[in-house]
Amino acid sequence: MPRATILYFASLGDLLQRERETCDLPETATSGDILACIATCHPDAASLLSTCRVAVACEFLTDRIRLRGGEEVAILPPVSGG
Repeated sequence: MPRATILYFASLGDLLQRERETCDLPETATSGDILACIATCHPDAASLLSTCRVAVACEFLTDRIRLRGGEEVAILPPVSGG
């Protein structure tokens, strides 16, 4: 399994009390696969993860991707502002 750096933003980072962590992910994965892996490690965040978007190498993940290891994977919850 490739090892990637997971970056947590906004309310998700607040909930997990961390901005980043290193995680082993499936070699080929969809955004749903990546979120499910994270939910396994952080079950208290599962409901918030279901509304998040995933970006790999600064691009939103829209299809299956092959991870080599060393990628940065950003997990972005929906945000609102005023």
